[in-house]
Amino acid sequence: DTTLVTWPESTSIVLIDPINILPYMLGHAIGGPAAGYNMLLYLSHVLLGVAGVALARRVGGDPLIGVVAAQICPPFIASPATGMTEEFGAGWVALFCVTLLSFLERRRLWTGILAAVLLSLCWYSGPYNGLWAGLIGLLIAAGSARKIRRLGAAAAVGVGGMVLTLPLANAILRERHQDLP
Repeated sequence: DTTLVTWPESTSIVLIDPINILPYMLGHAIGGPAAGYNMLLYLSHVLLGVAGVALARRVGGDPLIGVVAAQICPPFIASPATGMTEEFGAGWVALFCVTLLSFLERRRLWTGILAAVLLSLCWYSGPYNGLWAGLIGLLIAAGSARKIRRLGAAAAVGVGGMVLTLPLANAILRERHQDLP
């Protein structure tokens, strides 16, 4: 809540990418706001590169191609020019896909829990990433629909991710000022 935006009244602003606070604060502590933004951008690039390697390995591809493909992700490339940090979380989407694919193949409980956590982290890194992960997760689930047990496992991951995302959804849907878009 702040009066700095709509003085003399106050307004509530909900941060839609709260996962980005930690990297930003680390950089900010080192060198101020610009360093915070750059730290977030740098660590997001690292995460995206690691995710590209992991996804390439998961599907039997060349890890170098995975890094390159991940680093040229159009939303991620465009985001630094706009300052929209909620698009910096594309790496979480790729890590979610890797984990979901692994869970559907092996159905190990901890992998399913990790997939649900990563799905929620996609949402906590911004709504675009959450929607992207959800749509890709649905496609992965549809691709495994020939085995009903895999479809149920994918649904369990989706429900788990949804439950973990409820606090953010509640804040966005109920605590935002009604005049905000």
